[in-house]
Amino acid sequence: VGGNSTILTIENVRLVDQGYYYCVAENTAGTAVTTEASLLINNLIAHWTLDNTYTDSTDHGYDAGPNGNPVFVDGYKGKAISLDGNSYLHISNSDDFNYPTGYSIATWIKTGSLNNPWATVLSKGSNCWALMRNGESSTLSFHINTGSGAVTVSGKTEIIDNEWHFVVGTFDGANVTLYIDG
Repeated sequence: VGGNSTILTIENVRLVDQGYYYCVAENTAGTAVTTEASLLINNLIAHWTLDNTYTDSTDHGYDAGPNGNPVFVDGYKGKAISLDGNSYLHISNSDDFNYPTGYSIATWIKTGSLNNPWATVLSKGSNCWALMRNGESSTLSFHINTGSGAVTVSGKTEIIDNEWHFVVGTFDGANVTLYIDG
C-alpha cells in the first residue's frame, strides 16, 4: 500500500480470509485492475502415509503410536497397516482436531471381515466424530457431535469385500456427508 511493488503481502491471514482477490491501482493516469488471484490456506492438520512409519507427514508432529500388534502390509499405494481387531494407532488429543465449522476425515480401507458391530475405523474420542461400521451391516457410518446434538449418516456401499475403498466423512458446519469411492 502506498508504494511501488509487484508483490502484495497480506499478513495475519486466517482461514476465513481464504478466497479470490484482485487489486485496483488508481492514480491521475487512470485505473488498473489485476487479474484474480486465489488465496488458499493449507489447513491439513495431519497425514499418515503409513509407509513403514507412523510419522505425521505435516509439520504439526501428530505422530501415531501403535497399540497392540499393527503390522505393515502392502497398501493401495505404498504401505498400509493391518489391524487384528485389538490393535489400533493412537494420536495425541489436540484442539487442532476440533473444527466446529467443518472438516473432512479421509482414509483408504480394506477388510474381509469385521467381527464387532460398530467397529471403529477412525475416531476422535467418543463424543466428537467417528467413522465406523454401521451396526452389524457391511456398510460404514459417519457420526459427529455438532454441539447441538449427534448426527449420523450411513453409507450404502458394502465395504466388507476384501477390496480397497476410499472413505471420506465431511462436516461443513451444517451438513454431514459420507463418501465411499466417490
